[in-house]
Amino acid sequence: MQPSSSTSPARVVVPGSERLPFPDATRIANVDPSERALVTVIVRPRQPLEPALQSMTVNEPSARTYLDRSEFAARYGAAVADVEAVERFALEHGLLVMEADLARRSVVLGACRA
Repeated sequence: MQPSSSTSPARVVVPGSERLPFPDATRIANVDPSERALVTVIVRPRQPLEPALQSMTVNEPSARTYLDRSEFAARYGAAVADVEAVERFALEHGLLVMEADLARRSVVLGACRA
């Protein structure tokens, strides 16, 4: 996917998300402008995991309900609409969507560093 050339909304800084370099940090080299940075966004599950986890702690193993991978993904994977919202955000901000996985609830975004 290619970054969008549309104008993006004003940047909103999430309080506490800005990071300063360590006091003794020193620059050792310039960033290679062709190097790609990747970030993985974890998307909320379709339904909360807490009730299922709680039932695992109170029920004996023989009394538990076990899901196979596809059942787990269908119940607790990401909703398509949530992944599409992350993809729209990425494109509006000049990021590439490298990978999206509903079962893992993850979207990998990439951009050149410089």
